[in-house]
Amino acid sequence: MRFACLLLFLFTFLFCKVAEAQEFNMPPDITKLSLEDCDKYRGDIINCIKWLQNSPVAKDKDKRHVADAFLLNWISHSKELNIELLPYLDKITDVDPELISLFMGGWALNVLEKHNSDMLEGNYAGLKSILNYYDSDKGIARNELMDKLLKKEKSGKLKEWIQEQMNSK
Repeated sequence: MRFACLLLFLFTFLFCKVAEAQEFNMPPDITKLSLEDCDKYRGDIINCIKWLQNSPVAKDKDKRHVADAFLLNWISHSKELNIELLPYLDKITDVDPELISLFMGGWALNVLEKHNSDMLEGNYAGLKSILNYYDSDKGIARNELMDKLLKKEKSGKLKEWIQEQMNSK
C-alpha cells in the first residue's frame, strides 16, 4: 500500500512538472515589452522555451509562431543576453527555420538557469537544444548535416567543432 501511494505521488509530481512546462503565460502585447518586463516575465519565458523544446513542430502552429515572437522580442530586450549568431547557423536553419528559435531558447536557458554567459557555452547550449529536438523526432526531417552534428555530440566533439566555427568567423 505504501509503495502504491509513493508511486501515485511520484506520477502526480512528474505529471505536474510536465504540464507546467507545456503552458506559459503570454504577455498581453508582446510588441510592447520593455527592459523592466524582461524580469517580470522571466518565469514565463523559461516556460515558453521549454514548451517550444517539447512541442512537435506541426502541433499548435499559431501558438508556436506567437511563442517564437515572444521569445525573440524578450531576448532583444533582455540585458542578460548577448546572443551572437555565427555563420554556421545559416546551414542549420536552412534545414528548418524553426531551429533558430530552439537555438536561441537553448542559449537563453543556459544564461537564465546556469548564469553562464560564455559564448562557447551559449553556442553549445543552443546547438544541443536543436540536436535534442531533432533527435526526439518532433517533426524536423532527417538530413546529413544534423546527423553529422548529432554524431559529434554523442562522441563528445561538438564543443570542439563549435570552437572551430567561432575561430573561423
